[in-house]
Amino acid sequence: MTPCQTARIFTYAYIFASYTLAFLSSIPTGWFIFHSQSAPACLGIWVSLSNLIHAINSTIWRHDVINRAPLWCDLTSKISLIYSTGAICSCVCIAKFLAFAMSPGAESLNYSVKLRWDVGNYVFSIGFPILLVPFSFLYSPHRFALVRTIGCETSYTLTWPTFMFFLIWSPIFGSIATFYTAYVVIRLWKTRKAMAYDGPSHGSKVPLRRLTWLCLMYTTVAFPISLYYTHVLIISGGYVPYRLEAFNGSVRSIKYDPLKRSPAFNDALALIGGLVFVTFFTFSKDMRAIYVRGFQNFRTSIGICLQRLYKRVRSDRRSVSTHTGDLELELTRIPECSINKSLHTKSIGSSNEDRTFASTSDDRTLCSRTPHKLPHPQVSSRSQNQFSVIEFEARERPSFLKAFTDLHPTSR
Repeated sequence: MTPCQTARIFTYAYIFASYTLAFLSSIPTGWFIFHSQSAPACLGIWVSLSNLIHAINSTIWRHDVINRAPLWCDLTSKISLIYSTGAICSCVCIAKFLAFAMSPGAESLNYSVKLRWDVGNYVFSIGFPILLVPFSFLYSPHRFALVRTIGCETSYTLTWPTFMFFLIWSPIFGSIATFYTAYVVIRLWKTRKAMAYDGPSHGSKVPLRRLTWLCLMYTTVAFPISLYYTHVLIISGGYVPYRLEAFNGSVRSIKYDPLKRSPAFNDALALIGGLVFVTFFTFSKDMRAIYVRGFQNFRTSIGICLQRLYKRVRSDRRSVSTHTGDLELELTRIPECSINKSLHTKSIGSSNEDRTFASTSDDRTLCSRTPHKLPHPQVSSRSQNQFSVIEFEARERPSFLKAFTDLHPTSR
């Protein structure tokens, strides 16, 4: 296998892993946001967003460094810059909540206190890293960098603004999270019998033990990696005296790196954070129960929709059959009596004697007397009832000659 083939395999594996972790981490993140679990929700937002950005960038620029989307690179390069700081800040919020919950005099949080906690967590975990973005123009010599197989990245130089607004925050907040986590682990060990059933939740939908293991894993894995990454950045790049004119002169330029063939170790930091998050939340017992309940609700909704559709189809079929019966009734021909051409008369007796008037064959009227029983086609029951009514009315209707004779009696 050639080096190019190996690099291509690593690149496609990196892209697949980024898409997978972005999808798997977004599921519990949405659940945390909906249930006002702000601290793990902030961590899930950073993990999902970072992995999704890396996946899209690696897909678009896996073979070249053509500047296809400058605005996209302006945005995603800054997000990739502050990802590590945001993730560590979220871990600090989780550890702080655990320290409060494990403290001896902890009280249950009411709605107003919990709302203040949520607002503070969102402001600290998301607002503070975003606040650092405008200061990146002080130490970025280029607008952004396009790297093959990685896509858009932030270009920076080691100067004093770089340390002040970028490098020092991850180690600082990581140390704070480590101290909180150590306190939580000690309290959990001392109260292990009382916490056998997770104890009071203090408004948390996630068991406190799982949050503790998450903080412990994140501080023992992600924090040392961030320290190592900071050390590599300081050692690999030389310190440059800061001159504002040098940065303002090249702020519109773009840096291209077409020689990189596969992702490096520092590009996998988002994958490591996503893997830790997915391990503790996506396939946990609570989330599996939520998946089962969601699938059952989805299946019930599908069944209700199909049942309503079936009833609608049945009602439409009944409506069509009813209209068809009415159409057959309208097209049914009413049988008529045929009368001979010869004129039949009777001798005129008294004025009250019945007289019958016969017309020619061209005139077709209903018989005034009992009509001849003529064969007629088979019709529906409704047609037969209507025909019986018409026949009864025709039988009771007086003939024209009888009515004329009654009005003008003849004299002998």
